[in-house]
Amino acid sequence: MVAESTASGQSKGAAAATAATAAPFSHCDIHLIRTLSPEIIQHTWINNKEEWGKSMDLETYLSRERYLNDQTLARDGKLKTWVLVPKSFDPEHPDLLLRRLIVLESLVPKIKVCKMCSASVLARRLWDEISRMDNVSFTLLHSDIGPTFYSRFGWIAQRSDEIAIPTSYTIVVDSNSHQDPVSLENIGDSNMQDVTTLDIQLLRESLKAQLEESTNSDKLLFAVIPDIHCIQWINARAKYYVQHVLKQDQHDITVLGVKDLHSDSFALWYHNVLHHELYIVRWRLDPTAGEHVACALIQAAQAEAKKWNMSKVVIWNPEQSLADLLRVEIKPRDSSLSALGAVSPLLDSKNIEWVLNEKYATW
Repeated sequence: MVAESTASGQSKGAAAATAATAAPFSHCDIHLIRTLSPEIIQHTWINNKEEWGKSMDLETYLSRERYLNDQTLARDGKLKTWVLVPKSFDPEHPDLLLRRLIVLESLVPKIKVCKMCSASVLARRLWDEISRMDNVSFTLLHSDIGPTFYSRFGWIAQRSDEIAIPTSYTIVVDSNSHQDPVSLENIGDSNMQDVTTLDIQLLRESLKAQLEESTNSDKLLFAVIPDIHCIQWINARAKYYVQHVLKQDQHDITVLGVKDLHSDSFALWYHNVLHHELYIVRWRLDPTAGEHVACALIQAAQAEAKKWNMSKVVIWNPEQSLADLLRVEIKPRDSSLSALGAVSPLLDSKNIEWVLNEKYATW
């Protein structure tokens, strides 16, 4: 069925015949290129459906990928697709490569060893490509195959911890603090821009102050800017799932976080409806805010999770003080492990600190 979907309309029988005479490629015969071919890009999506679209039928999954590629964060060529291809590949005839890819994929067993071997070639050559890019100093990824695999190529494992707060868990607020009641306001599409703009401004000021106070003149702070397009892209995934997989057209996701009206504290979250978890993708607790504000933000997240029948609220790489306040344990993650690489020869990875290594950076 897959072979019949090629641009050339080749049948299964013809595909098998082509495969029988096709010689396999060695690593020295292939290279990495960026492709703009819609057919090849879609084929990469199909290859990844097993991991990224298990709960969807093929058409719903492909429709989601097209929808996400049309978000501001990704559109107009900002999201790039790289593929390993034979050096003899003619970019003017991508359908020929697509046919070859489909045929080979149907014959080569999907053994873990083969996948890891291909992943090694891809990772090494992608690192080389990134290193040659103008005005690029860093590259980051999130690994689902352990903390050491990508370190061979330059990506260094970073902190990858989390806390999980069950929706049934009672947050105990210190009754002796005598704090004023916390006033929260919902964050949605209409006021998200104001929240993220202020957040970025405060982040730049904070990073500048940290560097000025640092005694290490070589220290470099790295952060992914939590701009609105990152948040919108993450939430687009959740909204699509609710509307097109759960088919709850009348139950759209509208509350994307909460903010404190008396400080610059807020929590932005993402509804992982598939796994019944609410992720706090960006957490800011104003230094002037008391512990009661932190507790109120978490309680609001718990309430939102309950509304969607989710089991817990998850926060990546929290401060120890927050875990102590909530009386929960920080534990290492076993997937989406953060890794950062410095591709500029002028930078020393040992002097780089990734700050704000939070969920929003996983787009």
